[in-house]
Amino acid sequence: MKIKLDENLPARLKPILQKYGHDVDTVPDEHLGGRPDTEIWQAVNAESRFLITQDLGFSDTRQFALQEQGGGNDEQFNRSNR
Repeated sequence: MKIKLDENLPARLKPILQKYGHDVDTVPDEHLGGRPDTEIWQAVNAESRFLITQDLGFSDTRQFALQEQGGGNDEQFNRSNR
């Protein structure tokens, strides 16, 4: 899984997740620390990554909606939860 760790999480999580085969980037590694949430979200979507954060601002789905990646996975997920 492609993951981006937000700056509010400990850096020690990166090697732990990598150990389990995940492709992990971090906000600080990409010099996005302190940048607006919208800019971080754009990077997450551009790279098709899953964001792990403790920032409750990202819970606003009106502003930070999932973007369709074209693989049909969203539709499969939606059907399985009906």
